[in-house]
This record gives sequence, structure tokens and C-alpha cells, in this order.
Amino acid sequence: MPVSHSTLPVLSLLPSLELESTQIYPVEREVDRNALLDVAPDRESLLISNQTIEEVRHALKMRIPITTGHWLYNAQKREEVKLCEATTRLSVFGQPLSMVPTAQDENSNNVVTNPRIRRVLSTSAIYTFSGATLTSIENRLNSAGKNGSTTIPIGPWLSTPEKLISPKPLGLTHILVVYATMPSRPIVPPKNAVTYPEVIELQINDLIFILNVPNLAPSKAPDTPLLPRRLQKELPRVLMYVPHLDTFPELVIYLHTKNQAELLRKIIPEWIRDLIHPLPLFPLSALQAHSQPGPVVASPSGGVPTESRGMIKFLGLLVSGSSSTTSVDTTGSSSSAISTPPPEPNRAVKSISEEIAQVSSTFSLTEEEDPLFQTAARLDALRDNLCHIGYFNHILWNELDVCRDIVLRSISWKARLDME
Repeated sequence: MPVSHSTLPVLSLLPSLELESTQIYPVEREVDRNALLDVAPDRESLLISNQTIEEVRHALKMRIPITTGHWLYNAQKREEVKLCEATTRLSVFGQPLSMVPTAQDENSNNVVTNPRIRRVLSTSAIYTFSGATLTSIENRLNSAGKNGSTTIPIGPWLSTPEKLISPKPLGLTHILVVYATMPSRPIVPPKNAVTYPEVIELQINDLIFILNVPNLAPSKAPDTPLLPRRLQKELPRVLMYVPHLDTFPELVIYLHTKNQAELLRKIIPEWIRDLIHPLPLFPLSALQAHSQPGPVVASPSGGVPTESRGMIKFLGLLVSGSSSTTSVDTTGSSSSAISTPPPEPNRAVKSISEEIAQVSSTFSLTEEEDPLFQTAARLDALRDNLCHIGYFNHILWNELDVCRDIVLRSISWKARLDME
């Protein structure tokens, strides 16, 4: 990860594990359950149960029937920004921690009416009482009532008059600031924070974020949490590098909701997605060829006509530094994937690709505006971001790779149609 110049706490990520020859996708790094317990001791029964990490993720996924005005969908892109403040007041975002339903204002899409912030006693607050307070509690507990019974004339000590709720709602806890381009490093170290060309501020829940980012590196200092401790009226801000800003806000939403259909709807244009679904059958060997998270050398056969390979290379211009350079050849044949009929499981893939190419050829667009190129670039960006955080859910990766293969085949078919 690039070295950062910021006063914000910086999150470091470990590289994903190596892909073994017998695997379709890499194995995720093990998520430290002690780190999860440190963040959410109120969910101890779930976190220390025999359920797998994937089952815990499913149990904690957020179900958001109305997304308008919800804090999770309130990403903010900022340009030429100095990252100075380590926290942000909760009132800036106008969304309560208790996740009460929001009301849409006539003049704004992200206005919350009658916000209520529900705060409860944290475990760290237990040890902040003075000795006199504890002595007073002990004396009250030992006082005898009628018939020798013990009376407790005091209520629970809470941070607010509201009742203690356990487990607490999965609300907004932190601001994740992500960047993909480092600021230019000055010759003389600046006195103030440097300027980042572009960042995106994303609102996250710390428990869900740690649970779904296996590559998150442990803190170098002992007994230091992965993320800053939660605050009552402010949101701690943390900084993290990502390969691509594009698709990362959509990915963060998916990590919280596990809504795979919503994620791919935002990445793939509706008309392309309608032609792809239902997903066609795909041979295992083809998935293995396309699931490599790192650079893959194109097969000697090419899999794509020579005339269209230059157009495929154009994808690298759309997604700078993308490692998703997998070969388009999934048939394993030494001849062209276009001129040779594919095996039976791939026949649906071939027909879908042809149909998408025919529809796309009716558009009078430049290569930069071509929806096929843009979609392929965004799918590559999503793959790179998934590899970066170390998230390898097989169901998501299967659909992602099938859609990507079809889009790349459509690009090659469209190139052939344009030359006719």
C-alpha cells in the first residue's frame, strides 16, 4: 500500500493468499473473532458460536427496504481535499444511530426528520465511575428491605435516560475515507496536511466492515483495535488506499447488505444485464481460467481475432493499473473462439454474446463511450477491489466472472461486426 501523508489513522491491508492449483478462487484470510468481540461484545453469543464466518455475515447483513436517505447510501466524493480532522460530528450526516426510518423532504433527498440518537452504556464506560460512586452502589445493594429482602433503589447507570438495549442496532459508527491516487510528495515536508486529488467518504459500521475485510492488517501497537473506538457524538475517520475509487462505494454497500443483485445492477447496464440473465451454464475449467485475481498471460491461441485484440487492450486505458487481464479464451481450443462453435455448455454464452454485440453495434459511440468497454472496465475494477480486501464469496465471484466473460466476448464480436 502506498505511504500516506495524513493525520487520519491509516488502515493497512495484507495481500490476498496465493491461489493454489486445485482452487477456483483464493481462500480468504481468517477473520479474528477476538477483534470482532472487541468491537461488539454485545453480540458475543453469535460471534463465539459454531457458525462459520460466512454464516455470521449472513446473520448480520443489513436489510434496508427503503434506501432513500439511509446513511449507508450517502457517499461523498471530494476533490483537492486536505485530510485534517480525525472525527466528524454525527449531526453533519443527520442520520440517527438507531436507524429509524427517514422521511424525504420536498427539497432534499437526504434529509432526516425528527432524528433520535440512541446511545447505550459501552463496556469501556463501566470503568469510568469514581470510587465513591461504586461504594455508593455497593451500600445500596447491601441495604436490607422488609422481611430481610434486598432492595435496589437505583436504576442502571446508562449514558442516557434510555433503556439499555442489547445487542445494539447496526448503525453508523465510522467514516471511511478512501483514495486511489496519492498526492504529489513535496521536496520539503509540509507543515499542514497535503492535498489529495480525490477521495470518497463512506459511512460504515465497524463490526460489518471488519467482518467483511479479511485482509485488514492487525495494528502494530499491542492492544490496539483495528479501528478507532466508537464515540458518542462524533464519528472517527479512517483512511484507506483502494485500487479504484470506481465501484468501491457500491462494494461497501454490498458488504453491509449482501444484496448481490443490487451490486451488479449498479455495475452492469440494465439492458446488458437483462440479456445475460438467467445466467448460462459455465464449465468449471472456464471459471478457473477467469478467476485468477492476479495477472494472467493470454493463451497462445488468442481466443479473440487478431483484429479485435487491440480493442481488448483498450480496457487497460479505462481502468488504469487493473490486474484483471485474463484471457478471453475459455473454450480451450487452439482455434478462434469466434470461428469455432463452442462446446455445448458454452453455446448459451456464445448466443448471448452475439446478441449483446448486435445491440451495441447500433449505437453511434466512441470507444470511450461504448457501454461494453465501460462495463468491462468496471467489472475489472470491482474484481481488483475485491482482491484488495480479500473477499472471495464464490457465489458473487461466479456471477462476476460469467458476466465479465460474456462482455469480453461481446466486445470481440462487435469488433468483427464493425469490420464487415
